[in-house]
Amino acid sequence: MGNRSSSVQPAGPPPLLTAAVMGDLSKFQEEWNGADSVQVLDRQDNNVLHALFSCRGREGAQCQEILNQIHASLSTKAQIQNAYQAKNSLGCTPLWILVAYGNVDLLKHVQEKFAAIDSSVLFQDMLRVPNHQGDSPFLATCSMGNTDMIRFLKQVILTPEQFTTALTASNQKGTTPLQIIVGNSHLTLLQLVLQEGDSSVEKQLMQLNAAGLSLFHICSERNAHDALQALLSFMIDNKAADDKKSDVETLEQVLALKDKNGANTIHVAAFCGNKETVQLWITVIQKACATNDNKTNAVDLLDKMDGQARTPYWLAMVQGKDAVGALLADAGVDTEHPNMVKEIKEAQEQRQARQQQRPQPVDGSALLGR
Repeated sequence: MGNRSSSVQPAGPPPLLTAAVMGDLSKFQEEWNGADSVQVLDRQDNNVLHALFSCRGREGAQCQEILNQIHASLSTKAQIQNAYQAKNSLGCTPLWILVAYGNVDLLKHVQEKFAAIDSSVLFQDMLRVPNHQGDSPFLATCSMGNTDMIRFLKQVILTPEQFTTALTASNQKGTTPLQIIVGNSHLTLLQLVLQEGDSSVEKQLMQLNAAGLSLFHICSERNAHDALQALLSFMIDNKAADDKKSDVETLEQVLALKDKNGANTIHVAAFCGNKETVQLWITVIQKACATNDNKTNAVDLLDKMDGQARTPYWLAMVQGKDAVGALLADAGVDTEHPNMVKEIKEAQEQRQARQQQRPQPVDGSALLGR
């Protein structure tokens, strides 16, 4: 039974699109009615290519065979271009979906099809068409952590300039792919991107997002210490040959980045009680200072004050993050300033008082003597 109507079917996804999503070739062939079937849409205005490129079929799904059949039925250049330029209700083209889901093999096949019809320029342009939110396909696949797709785009599809542009382009909220990668802790993808060593990457690292946070702040807040290590290594190891800054000066540059409270990334990590991240900062700073001919003491960097004159140690201890406070104390930060000692003690007493006021759990033992 073929889909002979182009109208949206209110009862649910058209069987043709369901078959494409599942990668079910036999069901697809039952529903496919040639080029006219591209006009079959679901309620979100997805056509058969949107459906196929979001294929979530089980192992053995025959997506390649389905795509071959679709391409074979689209006999003219105009038919192919119209099918691939169609946008769903979110403004996503089929290629947007394909790149976002990270299916490199299908993208290779589509690239060959466009090359065969002499529309390689159009193919390049379509790969960069954003959706209604301003999210590019590149940003979307970064949010999924699709390392293979980004590697393929970088090595085969995009020029170095185009790759840099894709990596730095923001959506309507001002979010860039690099921010998405760090925010989602896609470590493997982050390392691939940082291998570029491009100055545009370093520039992004030294910027604050719309919320007033740097990528270093985000890592410290989320205890993403592996990602933070990758960012710090990039900053230290990829200085330009004519850059005379020492490792300490590079770290000072990073620590000069402040959020809306005047807090640097160590303040944030200490406040959140992120022990692993604080330990990383201690290790990196101590190593840098040890190779700096003792011109800068590690404590000077670890004991900086935020916009309210609070040190990382103070923030950790007032919040009851004693393990973090112990790390900083062992690193030699000031723990004896009278005001600080007084405020930490008061905070501890307040926590103890709140704890005592909480209802104690009843396990029935109090009733045994009655």
